[in-house]
Amino acid sequence: MLDRNVTMFDIDYKQWRRLYDLIWGPYRGRPRVYVLHDGGRVRKVYHSVLGILPTSGVSVSDPESCGRELAEEYNADETVIIERSKLQQLYASWEKSFKVDEDFDDYLVWFFNMIGQAQDDGAVYIYTRESKEAKPRGITYNGLKNVLVRVPDGRTAVLAIFSGREIWASLIVGKAGGRVSLVTTTDSLVADGLVITEWKKSYKDILRLVRAKFGWPYLGIFTTREEFERIWWAKDQAAAARQAFFRGNLILDPLPLEVNFMAALPSSFFFI
Repeated sequence: MLDRNVTMFDIDYKQWRRLYDLIWGPYRGRPRVYVLHDGGRVRKVYHSVLGILPTSGVSVSDPESCGRELAEEYNADETVIIERSKLQQLYASWEKSFKVDEDFDDYLVWFFNMIGQAQDDGAVYIYTRESKEAKPRGITYNGLKNVLVRVPDGRTAVLAIFSGREIWASLIVGKAGGRVSLVTTTDSLVADGLVITEWKKSYKDILRLVRAKFGWPYLGIFTTREEFERIWWAKDQAAAARQAFFRGNLILDPLPLEVNFMAALPSSFFFI
């Protein structure tokens, strides 16, 4: 999806970080224990928060038991056990299969598939503690791609999440040559006179300025932080989005008939 020469500018780092933390923060911030070994001989044990841990008494002969014991003892959400020699061999094979001209987002999918291969080959074992806490289900890569590939060249897609009279997080993307060629935020519109008053009215100003500066919007998604979080954490995200739409707290403007926005969510496909 991403052009190799994608233009990124006027990105409000606070907005970017808020969106990043909301979507990936619950996973990124989880405490983990890492165990590095050579053929069963433990070389190093490391905690993402506590630092280096003692290796004495740590055995990886039963990875599941090892992972569970370390996670419980050090209150970690995950234990990652890595066989160094096997991982080095896999890494060498990965380097040979790497394609220099591959899209960056396709590369990331390839990379995570390689992590899966590492687990299948026994180079990496990941133990995850069960948690009673609700976890966000997220937007699938293919779902997001299915939406963005439909954006025509020269057109844009806009996301804005509001908190009171400010834009809490936003994203504006543009397409050219069949790829995403522009990534920015609403910060790029401030110099053009963007002022937020009441979000259900101000969103039209965002669309007007995006149209004048970057290209005619093909898809626009506007909501509040509270509503976005409610949808993000819902068990049935598609149903939560429908409810927000009918309450008037989720505005989809424009929404092309051929784009099923909710297909990006991991629930059954539907049209509003």
